[in-house]
Amino acid sequence: MAGEDAQIILKDARPVGFVMSRIDAAEITLLQFYIMPEHQGRGIGSAALDLLLRHWVGEHKPVTLGVLRNNPAQRLYERFGFRPVGQTPMKLLMRREPD
Repeated sequence: MAGEDAQIILKDARPVGFVMSRIDAAEITLLQFYIMPEHQGRGIGSAALDLLLRHWVGEHKPVTLGVLRNNPAQRLYERFGFRPVGQTPMKLLMRREPD
């Protein structure tokens, strides 16, 4: 698998968010991961991220992302094994090594 991918996240056949990712030779980058505010805090983000990581396990590549410093999603990423590796003025850069 190579290139960029965008997917709608559904709950009960209704769109509740989206994810955009890019896979290249070195890594997988989670470009955007969004759950609509009215659907946050219900486990949808956890389920979607778990599904993505399981899908990517065969790639044997690290997964990277940038999260706004004040975004509570940082805790979600930490629960899934992402660790800080750098920062920009606005974002914390995180990485999850392959299993």
